[in-house]
Amino acid sequence: MTDTVTIRLDTPVTVDGVPTDQIVLTRPRIGQLRGVKLLDVYQMEVGAVAELISRTSTPVLDPAVVDGLDPADFTRLCVGLLGFFGSGSGSSPTSSQPTSR
Repeated sequence: MTDTVTIRLDTPVTVDGVPTDQIVLTRPRIGQLRGVKLLDVYQMEVGAVAELISRTSTPVLDPAVVDGLDPADFTRLCVGLLGFFGSGSGSSPTSSQPTSR
């Protein structure tokens, strides 16, 4: 299980006056997920993913930079974020099943 993923952009962006063609996303922690609906993230809803990108990216992409991303680059960032939400082991979560008498 990796805690970061590097996404190479087809269309570089400028962050704090510095052009960059790669963004590092860090595995979000619960505090970074506050106020973000996970269903919206799973459905790649632009506002929810943009908020999460701004909280987990290096360099930090503010909303104006995210709004200016190329759609293909935004999609790659979405997929990169969604990769952090898998179980990592490939197994499904276990649940308690009632026993019959």
